[in-house]
Amino acid sequence: MKNFKTLFTIATCLLFVVVSCKKKESIDDKKGEMPAIAVAVPGHTLSEGIIHFPVSKETTIAIDYSVTTSSTIKQLVQSVDGIQQKIDNAVGAEGYAGQMIVDIPWEKKTIAVKLQATDAHDQVSTQEFSILVEKSVNRTEGGTSSFAFSFENLHQDAEMTVTSDGSGGFTFGPKLQAAPVLLDEVDVVYENGVRNMVRENHVQGQVIDIVKDNKDEVYTGRGGSGASYFETQAHLRVAGRPVFYMPGASNTFHQPSAALESPYPTEGNKTIYVGWYVKSKYDARLYNRYIRDINGVELNGSSSFIGPKPGERYGETVTGNGISGRITGISDQGISFEMIRNPKAPEIGSTGFGNNVVVTGETSSATFTTNTKGGESTFRNEGSNKWIRVWSNVGNDPVVRISWTQSLMTHPDGVEEYDGSYWGTTSTQMVERWAFMELLLTPDRLTAKVDGKIIHDADASRLILPHGQKVNIGMIGFNGNDARTQITQETHISDIYMDHSIKRFYLANAPTIEAATKVELQRPILWEDKRVNIKVRLGTLDPASEKIYLIYSDDINETAAVAIN
Repeated sequence: MKNFKTLFTIATCLLFVVVSCKKKESIDDKKGEMPAIAVAVPGHTLSEGIIHFPVSKETTIAIDYSVTTSSTIKQLVQSVDGIQQKIDNAVGAEGYAGQMIVDIPWEKKTIAVKLQATDAHDQVSTQEFSILVEKSVNRTEGGTSSFAFSFENLHQDAEMTVTSDGSGGFTFGPKLQAAPVLLDEVDVVYENGVRNMVRENHVQGQVIDIVKDNKDEVYTGRGGSGASYFETQAHLRVAGRPVFYMPGASNTFHQPSAALESPYPTEGNKTIYVGWYVKSKYDARLYNRYIRDINGVELNGSSSFIGPKPGERYGETVTGNGISGRITGISDQGISFEMIRNPKAPEIGSTGFGNNVVVTGETSSATFTTNTKGGESTFRNEGSNKWIRVWSNVGNDPVVRISWTQSLMTHPDGVEEYDGSYWGTTSTQMVERWAFMELLLTPDRLTAKVDGKIIHDADASRLILPHGQKVNIGMIGFNGNDARTQITQETHISDIYMDHSIKRFYLANAPTIEAATKVELQRPILWEDKRVNIKVRLGTLDPASEKIYLIYSDDINETAAVAIN
């Protein structure tokens, strides 16, 4: 009996299962098949629930889909990035075909997409997938294996990578810090790579406030002709970018504090590189001022000579001794002239029209007789006017005392010219135009260049900088002869770049600085033996209209150059 009961129980259970299964199948048959959702993305592949979508700009993607049912659609919902939308047009139809247009940003992002269809029997089907947006960048690459470059887009502040594989023994070598010691762009300043915002809110005509109480200002002193100004309207080197306006006979910035705060050692390291731009109103080699005539009569506004009208550079032309000059100003400090070069006097020098010479105004017919022998109360010659001084930082009579003037380079013992280049004119290049100035002092050499052309070149191997001292910009701007002569002179400077390494990068519109008409020093932000990253400074360069070259130098001249566009 026991075995019979067991078999009966099993049979009963089997019967239940069979009956139940038949009942379920009949219900499903009545409801029909589940809604079916098909998705297609033209031009792209949907694999394992992901569409990979690289983009180089903002765009859209079209997603085609279709829904079929064995009854009708009760509800169709599409969702993009969490935002749902009911498709009312699909309700009541046996099938529906539609399209979603999805906005794709130019950034790395994952966009979730979901389609959910419910049929008349409340059967629900879901199709989910993700669009994996990948920011695609078309990098420009070029050069050679020993000097290669790459960047995404060539624009201001873009990041460029420069590499070398070391072939031919060429690498960039070590550099104590990637950034220069000072990059003063007038409004934006970097000191040892750190941004100083001291002038970023300056406005047109604002005084450059170099006083002891202004601890944030870049420089620790200034020249004797009065204030310098933040200029945004006239004489700009780069459109929309400010420059320094420095009027007067001696207007300069002194001793940038960044040099003393830099990590460069003081164990006799005298290396310094300074690059900057200068523009002057008058030729500093041709400037003379007459204060009293041969009879001691003051030459001032009461005289009949015609000075320049407001906004003009010159007044009338005057002539004496076969030499001519143009009046640049008349005041109670005398009459100032810019002499005109001619075969008789190609370099006017310190003599002006000469002594005891009758000078006549060509328009006014006014006259005076010169007295160049009567001392500084009667005549001031052109003077010695420095574009820059580089000094060591100890004492009033520093060991390193280099002055680059409009006519010569003065320097301490231990420096000897290679080619007699003690004399060299640097006044004509920047009259009413921007000149690119460079001064380099290395353990062995002292060189000064204007627009890539060497003006002075000297052996500096015997110049010894005592331990514990550093070289620095002593003065930069226009340092006239004790502020006594060129009182109507006006100087503009911009983009001062100073470093205690001569390793540097430029962008230019020619493969050499001397051949280029546009040159911009670059700002390194990472420096390794075989790789340097720089922040692009385009300045006056226009990638859309001119060929641009990347230039590297670790010497006086160019070390490597390559076209980058």
